[in-house]
Amino acid sequence: TSSLPSFEFPARQGVPSPKPVVGGQIVLAAPVSTLAHAWVSLLPGLGIAAGIALPVAVLLGLLFAQYITRPIKGLTFASRQMAAGSFDVHVPMGRRDELGDLAEAFSTMAQKVGGSQTQMRMLVANVSHDLKTPLTSILGFARALNTGAAPTEDTARIGGIIEEEANRLATRLNELL
Repeated sequence: TSSLPSFEFPARQGVPSPKPVVGGQIVLAAPVSTLAHAWVSLLPGLGIAAGIALPVAVLLGLLFAQYITRPIKGLTFASRQMAAGSFDVHVPMGRRDELGDLAEAFSTMAQKVGGSQTQMRMLVANVSHDLKTPLTSILGFARALNTGAAPTEDTARIGGIIEEEANRLATRLNELL
């Protein structure tokens, strides 16, 4: 049933003028077997629609998941390369969304970390060289004095060289600090 307004038409000659009847109801009656039969007749069509829609939805879901996860997998691989010490990493993306921005930022970070790592290695190599040279000289002359391999008349000269190299070493260390 429904509480929709209905109209009453008077039985007059001429043009009927409808008058609303407030509070009227429309009743629709159908046998239960007809309603059950309607559902049963819809089931094959619904089954076919579900049979088509479900594989299409699964396929589209897999494609969308791959579209989302592929860049994440690329970033994961690149981060593992960086963890292994390879900083020459670029994550090509070609996307204009958040994942593309993340990949670009990651590539920039990898480049800057790689540059810092190279500079640090060069610094360590230079410092190592600058410290080894005077230290080797000091150790060599000190050993010569301790073992008696140096003539006694050269002792003062060797002591001066050791002091000079020690001062040079101290200067390098102070510069480094």
